[in-house]
Formats: sequence, C-alpha cells, structure tokens
Amino acid sequence: MFERKLRIFGIFLAALIAFSMFFTYIPQISYAAVSKTFDFVEVTDFHGNLQASGKLSDGTAITQERGAVLAKQIKDIKAANPDTVILSGGDMFQGTPLSNVLKGQPVIDMMKNIGFDAMALGNHEYDWGIDSVIDTSNAVLKGSTIPVLAANVYDKTTGKPVSYARPYVIIKKDGVKIGIIGVVDNKEFPTIIMPSLIKDVEFKDPVPIVNDLAKELRNDGAQIVVVLAHMGAVTDKKTGETTGNLVDFAKQVKGVDAIFGGHTHTIVTTKVNGIPVGVANNAGMGYIDLKITLNSDGTVTAGDMVYNDDYNLYNTKTPVVDQGVQEIVDKAVEDAGPLFKQVIGVADIDLTRMQSANPYGDSILGNWTSEVTKDAVNADFGFGNNGGLRIDIPKGDITVGTMYTLMPFDNTIVTMSMTGAQIKIVLEQAVQDGGKGIQVAGLTFKYDPSKPSMKRVFDMKKSDGTPIDMNAKYLVATNSFMGTGGDGFTEFTDPEVQKTYIDTQKLVRDAFIDAVKAQGHVTAKIDNRISPAAMPASDTISKTPVSEESGSSTTVEKRGVVTASALNVRSGAGTQYKVIGVLRAGQSVDIVGESNGWYQIDYNGKTGYVYGKYVAVTSNLSNITVLKTVKVTARSGLNVRVNSSTAARKIGAVPYGAELKVVGEYNGWYQIQYNGGYGFVYAKYTK
Repeated sequence: MFERKLRIFGIFLAALIAFSMFFTYIPQISYAAVSKTFDFVEVTDFHGNLQASGKLSDGTAITQERGAVLAKQIKDIKAANPDTVILSGGDMFQGTPLSNVLKGQPVIDMMKNIGFDAMALGNHEYDWGIDSVIDTSNAVLKGSTIPVLAANVYDKTTGKPVSYARPYVIIKKDGVKIGIIGVVDNKEFPTIIMPSLIKDVEFKDPVPIVNDLAKELRNDGAQIVVVLAHMGAVTDKKTGETTGNLVDFAKQVKGVDAIFGGHTHTIVTTKVNGIPVGVANNAGMGYIDLKITLNSDGTVTAGDMVYNDDYNLYNTKTPVVDQGVQEIVDKAVEDAGPLFKQVIGVADIDLTRMQSANPYGDSILGNWTSEVTKDAVNADFGFGNNGGLRIDIPKGDITVGTMYTLMPFDNTIVTMSMTGAQIKIVLEQAVQDGGKGIQVAGLTFKYDPSKPSMKRVFDMKKSDGTPIDMNAKYLVATNSFMGTGGDGFTEFTDPEVQKTYIDTQKLVRDAFIDAVKAQGHVTAKIDNRISPAAMPASDTISKTPVSEESGSSTTVEKRGVVTASALNVRSGAGTQYKVIGVLRAGQSVDIVGESNGWYQIDYNGKTGYVYGKYVAVTSNLSNITVLKTVKVTARSGLNVRVNSSTAARKIGAVPYGAELKVVGEYNGWYQIQYNGGYGFVYAKYTK
C-alpha cells in the first residue's frame, strides 16, 4: 500500500516538474509595481533648420537659433522625466544651406547630443543618395547609434526589407520594453523620389505589416508599442476634421498605443479609433509631447497629443539655448558660413511661386528658373516641377545660400529630343487629375479642366506665337528628377525618348547661381504661358486620317471600350506593325478611323491601331449595364487606375463621398465609369 502511494506521488511530482519546466519557456511580462508615465517627444521634417532668418516685433532682422532652442526644450522635458522617448519623423537634413553643404552632419550631431531614440525614414533622406546620412550596413544615422526605421520598404531584388532601415526597434526605459515600428507613405514615396534612386525599391502597404509586427513585439515582451510614420495628414481649421493618408492608415491599424506622423508639414493632434495621432509641424518650429502611462496592472493609458510651438522662443535677442547644441551650430557656421553669405546678385522684385491660374498656371519664379534651365543648354523648351522650387526669393540681395535653399536637391540638367506630340503628353501629365503642374519656357499652352485627363491640352505654341508641330522634333531640357519620371512625368521615360537622354552633369543649382551672377539684377514676369480655357469644338476629337497603306477606310467618330484583358496598340492596322502601347479591360478609346477590321484611335496624342474584335463600340456609355452605385469612404479620396492593380498607372482620383457607378468586379477591385470611359478603384474603400 505504501509502495503504491509512493509510486503515485512520484508520478505527480514528475508531472509537476515537467509542467513547471514547460512554462519557464513562455515569455513572462512583469508588470510595474507602480504606474510609470513616459513622455514621447516627436520632432519631424526639421529640414536642416539649425538656424533661420527671423524678425523681432520692431522689424529688426535676427538669426533664429532653432536647433539650440529646440534642444533646450526637449532636454528640459527629459530632465523632468528621465522616462522620455525622443523620436524623429524623418526628413531631418535636406533643406538649408548650412545642412546641405555639410550633408546633414551637424543635424546628426544635434540629434546625438539631444539623445534621439529613433528616426523614421523620410523621402528626402534619398536626395543625396541613401548612404549620405545613413550607415547602410547597420541602418543607423552615420556616426551614431540612432536607428532608421521603415518596415514597409523592400528590396525588389531580394524580396526582403532594405538593409538601410530596420522594421522596428525595442528600447528599454526604466525596465519597460517599448516597441517602435517605422513606416513610410507607400502612396507618396514612389512618385516624389527620383526614380533612379528607388528603381530597386518596393514600398508596400504598411497596414498588414504593422499589425503583424505589433503582435510580434507584444509577444516579445513590449508593453508599449508606437508607430513612427513618415506619412501625413491635415486638419481643416473650419470643421476640425482631420484627413489624409496617416488617418486612413490609423483607422486600419491594431495593437498600437500611438502613431507619430510627418511629411505634410502640418500640425495634427487628434485621435483615431482611440489611438493618439500627431504630426509635429516642420522646420523645428515646434514638437509634440505625448504622455503614455503603463499602469501597475499592465494596461496602457495614452493621453492627448500636445503640440508645443517654439516659434516665439526664437524671435528674441536673448534666446534660451542648449549650449552643447549651440556649439555644434557655431562650428557648422564657421565651416560653411562665409560661402553662403556671398552676395551674387539682386532680385529687383519678389520672385514668387504664386501661380497665375488655378489649378495650374505659370509663376514669376517658375518662369525665370525654366528659362535658365533652357538657356543653360540652348534647348528649344525648358521644363521644371513646382515641387523643386522650395522658397520664394524676396526682393533684395541674392546670396549663394539663397540658391541652396531654393534648390537643395543635387539634380542635374538633362536633355532629350522629343516630338511635339510627346511634349503634349508631358503637358497632359502635368494637368491631369492628380497632376503636379509644371513650369515651362519657350512655349505656351492652354488646357481645359472640364475635359477628361490626358485630353485637356491644346493651342500649343512657341514663344514667338508659331504653332508647335506635332511631328517635328525639339530639344527639351529639364531636371534629372523629372527626366527620369519623377512627379508622374513618365513620358520622359518613353524608350524612344530615352535613347536621346543626355545628362549634362550640370547641377540645376549651379545653373541658377551662374545666371544670377551673369544677370546681376534678376527680374521676371507672369505672361500666362499656362492658361485654363474652354477647348474649341474643333480640338475636341482628333481627326487624323488613316494611312492609305492600311487599305480602304472610313472616318468615324465614336467611342469604344476595351473588352480584352490586355489589347496591344500598334503603329499600323495589322499585327506586323510595332506595338506602341497596351490598353486594359474597361479603358475607353476615341475611334477616329476604321480599316479592315482595325480601329484607328487617339492614343496619348499619337495615332494608334487596335483590333476591332476586342473593342465594344458605343455612342453612349449609359448603354453599359451598371451593377450598382457605391460611395468613396477614404477621407483622402481614392485613386483611379487603368487596371485592377496598385501597380497599374493612375489616371485620376475621386474625392471622399463621390458616387461611383460600378460596371464590373475583379478580385477586390471595382470597374467604374470615369471621365467618359472606365477605370478601376480598390473596392475596400467604398460602400
């Protein structure tokens, strides 16, 4: 009997030991004996503003010590609460002469001195080459231990996250593990970074990545998880409503305690589904402070995003500065200052970026810079992008520093040979729905905003008033950002155009400096080179005759809709002719001719031919069956694409609340009627 009891006890003891050994391998989260409150401080889009020009209340000009004042404010928070986490939303370096010429190093030194814990990857970190400010082997800022974060940036060649950014970092403060996940705006980055710098990069949807990482970090013992995003939003001052990609992202994210944004240079302090969401302005003009408390029971309580405006602290004769950072700034000024203070000319008037018309027009500064670009290489036409001009130039002395601030990018002037028809496509891309506009020299044109995208430009003339020949070739000059497809100007990347592409290696900024020196006194004017106007009826439909080599033909004017999943556009009416493009299912075409079963169409301003069997002809789109009507639910609007894929070309956008007529459904996408034709939208953002 005793032996039986002993045997039972032994089995029980063995089971107990095995049970306890099993649980020693389960991660244990130790809760704090008392609640702990952490300050999360964010600075974003600093853009090298260690110093800036300012004025006292009496109008006296001063130099603002933004870096040193900002440092003092943040260090005071950290002194009051050692449990302070300091974050950057990215775009910290490019933007001012002082930082640009020293490739951001004094800003990195400032961040090290303050004690930043992490930085999100910004789009402008690519401007000088990704390895200019980042130690790409360790994914930290050069000469520092500050990690650079971007969980949704992948290398196309390996299919893995890029080496120069980490998906996340876990830091430990006062015994508490804090997870910080970094992401970038996958909708913005592909179009605003020079294509050559990101040709092997894929920007993925951050939502599923963040949701997975949040779970992973919690399982690894992180008790607080926040997101650091180079992604923005804007708050309507009248309604108080906050919209933008950051808000759309926040609505779908789960398992995080706060989201810090950037990119849009706005002040945002809001909550989305109970999650604090903030954007801390730009240029060092302020910072966000968020208090997050880890309660003794392990729950997390997040306060409100609080924006602290430091601007008035700069505008004083005796700013309160952090001495350590002030010494960094003073050293940078000593190294680079004399060059930037050199006066190279005088602006006789304010050279502003204010456009002559809405939504697109020419500007005084845009006209001058485009002329300089054109004349620097004796081109027929010069083009510039609006986003490439970063400041207005006020009346008065122009310094080298002024030109570095105007053009902080190291873009070069490139030239290409283009036909008038190809130039027209460039202009169409500028004024299409969602287009970024353009600045031009050597030509004028009109556009009709009421017409469908890519069918708006007309009355293209040279500066002397003579029409631009659609078949003639012209030498065009632009910057290397636009010339490689930046800001959506993909026509520059046409294979035939690229054969003539020449990089002059002349920096655009240097061309501006040379022009100021040569002119001495700089002036320009708005002359309505870009004008919105009603398109005459005669220009509405192209009536290009069908080539006689294609056989007998009849001229028609009707609308067709592509029915095949992919339909080749050829240079002639037959399969023996060269393919010049591809149309997708649902795209509409203007049929201007017919020959032996082939339709002649207007293809992006060119004459093309498609096999008629795969085109449904209709004179009225209302004849197509509408399956249902839905409304756009994305606050920032919804992109319309040529096919059912995020990789497909964007042809426009529809705003929040817009009603869409659905004529087809394809793998989570709706085919809709759009601008007299068809397009595709992601169904998830409609209801």
